[in-house]
Amino acid sequence: MGYIFTLGLLVATTVSITLIYRTFRLLTGPDNRLRETLTWLAIPIAPACVLLILLQFGSTNDAILALSALLLFCTALITLFGIALTLFRYFTGANGSRLGNGLACGSAVGITLIMALLPAIQQAREATERSQCRNNLKQIGLSLHNFADSNQGRFPLAINSEKGAEVSWRVEILPYLDGSPLIQKYHRDREWNSLENRPVSSLHLWAFVCPAATSQRKETAPEFGLTDYAVLVGKATLFPLGEQVSLNNVTDGLSNTIMAVEAVGRGIHWAEPKDVYLPFAELVIRSANAHRNQLNPLISSAHLGGGHVLLGDGGVRFLSSKIDPKVLEALTTANGGESLPETY
Repeated sequence: MGYIFTLGLLVATTVSITLIYRTFRLLTGPDNRLRETLTWLAIPIAPACVLLILLQFGSTNDAILALSALLLFCTALITLFGIALTLFRYFTGANGSRLGNGLACGSAVGITLIMALLPAIQQAREATERSQCRNNLKQIGLSLHNFADSNQGRFPLAINSEKGAEVSWRVEILPYLDGSPLIQKYHRDREWNSLENRPVSSLHLWAFVCPAATSQRKETAPEFGLTDYAVLVGKATLFPLGEQVSLNNVTDGLSNTIMAVEAVGRGIHWAEPKDVYLPFAELVIRSANAHRNQLNPLISSAHLGGGHVLLGDGGVRFLSSKIDPKVLEALTTANGGESLPETY
């Protein structure tokens, strides 16, 4: 929910409360307990509207929902206190108008400030999740390069089936991703979802998961651990099916070639030998606010405005969902010889 929407909601709510207040003031006179009670009851209207709208539009930001619910709870407590104060004044004849007005004004100011902070909180959370996602890809890139250093300068196979069963590259890099105990328990001659491998493949490894995607997933925890990252598999990529690519044979330059991408929403399990395959994937970036109806995008992200890619040299870049498809295609090839613009 952006600043414009929040400001519009605040204005509409304030106008509504003001009209209600003035209407009952005209009907009941300047000093009436009914008017005062209705004024207290109007205080929770704004946070209640915000929470209802967030739920109606299916907001997946837990922090925003929690803060809205907390704000509604606090204003409800203020309303109950205000009504109790009004009743106390009514039965005792005490003059607490200054205290009541002060609480009402303070409540209104507090509500406005907290509601104005909601978009800022959401943006801060997005920035944190984007940073964590970037770090995950950097760790994956470092693990892939450490694997290459230990295997004659070659990246792992996208799918290794030398022992009969298909083994994903994500399983291959476990020893370089602080997963040495796991690889020792993994049976390479059994399928990833077999009974023997279930104790490993059912684990949820945070290195393979984007935090933004985790907060947006609505389904219950899957039987096997998911991943939000996949390599590009294809004849011209760094992971041609059935071949290991040497770092020295990438003529386009490792910094100009995509190695792995965000693959949010594809339902890929981290131990599953499944990735993004070219040329079948569409040359678009499905982000949280763009190309939402695209079923098979090259990159699918839970972030706003684009998605992360891991380059062959281990660097991570955030590509805009508005990127030229020709540039995106050029970034997928290891030896295509395409020229890239200085900025993209």
